[in-house]
Amino acid sequence: MRVAPRELQAVDRAGMLTRFSVLGPVAYVQATFSAAGAVGTGLDEPCVVEHHGLVTRGALTVDHEDGRTETFDVGTAFYVPAGPPSHVFRVEPHSIIGGFAPLEAPVDTSAEGLAALGFTPVEPSGPPAAPPRAVHLAGAVEPFRRRGAVDVEGSRMGDWIFMRSIFGPRSGYTSGWCDLPHWGVVLDGEIAIGYDDHTELAARGDVFYSPPGHRFVSADGATIVDYTPLRDLRADRISAWRRAVATAGKLAPPPEPVSEPARVQRLRRVSGTPGRLRWMPVPG
Repeated sequence: MRVAPRELQAVDRAGMLTRFSVLGPVAYVQATFSAAGAVGTGLDEPCVVEHHGLVTRGALTVDHEDGRTETFDVGTAFYVPAGPPSHVFRVEPHSIIGGFAPLEAPVDTSAEGLAALGFTPVEPSGPPAAPPRAVHLAGAVEPFRRRGAVDVEGSRMGDWIFMRSIFGPRSGYTSGWCDLPHWGVVLDGEIAIGYDDHTELAARGDVFYSPPGHRFVSADGATIVDYTPLRDLRADRISAWRRAVATAGKLAPPPEPVSEPARVQRLRRVSGTPGRLRWMPVPG
């Protein structure tokens, strides 16, 4: 399931323009703040919900109830764990924050359903801001990198694994099929997501949901970031480059050990120009 930037729905709440798309059991959300920042949007109130996100423009500051303060600048992928203690958000004027958030129940995205939640459907002028080409992970993430056809960096963020993947030219073709679900964003280039009966092409700025039974390949190179639920890492088929991250010693394994496949295909080493990266979900 691929959603282009212009296909995102848009709503307004307290002067905050929010674009979104429901991708199966997860929503992608991108919030654009006014000159007032987060003041009056509800994000400036104490919160105990966990967040995964990306700062596309401006900066985000998190004030924790225990006295800690964290600031994430543009191009940062961040994670705020669930409380208690609670936390409060401060946002620079005109900042843009995007991210993925699991849905506890189906959401009515009709005009009537959104109005009942306090949102006003709008028709924004122009497309949403493109994601930054350079993204880095906030904090001490103990990254794991694997050089070759696909260069990856991953970190556990609560119950999810966040991963940045840099595909070199003509990469991914020997990585095999994958039965993990992923929610992500294309930061640069184009990626083809192949299924049994069709193939989707996702380009820079597109968000995507790839259910089990797919393969990522790139003819000319691409950079993507995505989230995968930790609980699903026991799937039988996992691409070799993803398995390398999932079984890395410094990343916490899933509840049960991941069994190695009988045969893991070796990835061909190719040269490419890596993109650069960073990323957070919008608090609910």
